[in-house]
Amino acid sequence: MPKAITSKIVECHSPNGLTTRMERWYYESIRIALLDILPEPGVCAELFELNKRVYAALDPHTRDTIESLTWHVAWVRLDLQSEGILERDAAFVTRIK
Repeated sequence: MPKAITSKIVECHSPNGLTTRMERWYYESIRIALLDILPEPGVCAELFELNKRVYAALDPHTRDTIESLTWHVAWVRLDLQSEGILERDAAFVTRIK
């Protein structure tokens, strides 16, 4: 999990050491959606389709509230990569843990 900055803000990390902060409920909503899309090790999804699938998995309130969903999905995915849960190549994201 990302480092808690406050009870409402978390810090996400990328595999190459970059960080960003986002609201915890954004992070948790997107993380749950990503892990539902990739439920077990070995399951993969096309990177191109991942944003559409996350969008469809979110409840309507969350979809309407999150600005720049693509940016948030990318950072949550990077954080999951830095935790060793996901792996990405040029076209696919694969769950490894």
